Amino acid sequence: MTLLQIEKTAATDDSLPLLRLGFRPFFLLAGISAIVLILSWLYLFNAGAGETLYGAISWHAHEMLFGFAVAVIAGFLLTAAKNWTSVQTLHGVWLGILALVWLAGRVAPWLPLPGWLIGVIDLGFLPLLALTILLPIVKTSQYQHLIFVLILLVLFAANLLFHLGHISQGWHSADLGIRLAWLSIVFLITVMGGRVIPFFIERGTGMREKVRTSRLIEITSIATLLAWMLAVLLASDHRYVAYLACVAGLFQLLRWWNWHLGALWRVPMLWILYLGYAWIPVGLFLYAYAVFVGMIVSPALHAFTAGTIGMLTLGMMARVSLGHTGREIQANSMVIAAFVLVTLASLVRVIGSFLATAFSLNHYAAIITSAGILWAAGFLLFVVTFFSILTRPRIDMRPG
Repeated sequence: MTLLQIEKTAATDDSLPLLRLGFRPFFLLAGISAIVLILSWLYLFNAGAGETLYGAISWHAHEMLFGFAVAVIAGFLLTAAKNWTSVQTLHGVWLGILALVWLAGRVAPWLPLPGWLIGVIDLGFLPLLALTILLPIVKTSQYQHLIFVLILLVLFAANLLFHLGHISQGWHSADLGIRLAWLSIVFLITVMGGRVIPFFIERGTGMREKVRTSRLIEITSIATLLAWMLAVLLASDHRYVAYLACVAGLFQLLRWWNWHLGALWRVPMLWILYLGYAWIPVGLFLYAYAVFVGMIVSPALHAFTAGTIGMLTLGMMARVSLGHTGREIQANSMVIAAFVLVTLASLVRVIGSFLATAFSLNHYAAIITSAGILWAAGFLLFVVTFFSILTRPRIDMRPG
């Protein structure tokens, strides 16, 4: 299907604007879930009540990955696949059904259902998403994008391990499923980040300079990161895993530094992505430190999740939502405030918990609560700002 055919078909689309392209419902759901999930977690953490089948901590980890992060991934990939292949991806009623499948997985743990049924409900989303991405890729022979389908299937395997660990007495795989999930999402970010962040920086700074590129650093940064990830899955607390983290962190730092142009700091849509990616080398070095001194890896984990995933998803959702609704890709004061709040949330969650863990400070609950409130406030500003953008037609009346 040609681009002209897509636009002709979509121009006659009488479905709700919210259901015309994947980023619309899933970015809105991601923004709302970022608020609801964190505030629910703060309640569970501070009150110790109302636990789900998973338990409070496991529920929090599962939902931030398979709820919030996967919703962002779904919106991004459904939109990107259309750009890659010039084939209209899921829209209208079928897109609405896919969104409801995701929503069912978020609600099921709170219902009085057997564990196996909760698992079945939650496990249905990722295979369906992978199939909807796979079909246009295969139809147009764009096989270089199959890596994203593979990552979705790995995420499905991680979710399966998580549910098996909670419903089977003989399996102890829930923690492994969570580790595999956040590692897979970070790997997806490194692959996609290398494709788009340097391009965005050059375009966003007026192309007065080009970012430095090194094929050796690009390949080595991905290879060493993947080696570290495999080691984490096989032997997370061994010292050689810490050495691998140092090596991977060094190459990720070099990669990040190569993308630097001074003008990016004047463009909020760029610095949110650049700072978000910086948490990857920081997380690797924190992980190595935790293993070397025998400390818990929570600060490192939250560098990857609250830092990298939180900041990059917010920046990408804002960018895609503006660009794909025909608007200029510029951050207004509300969006800038959202960026600042989520950046502060990341700093408080990672640095605060690191100091509390390393020096036995007695303010851990206050740190988590403060970070959660900052995070929720940032995503609330995103939802308030982008609700009308995501639920109304493009301002140029083009499809999408």
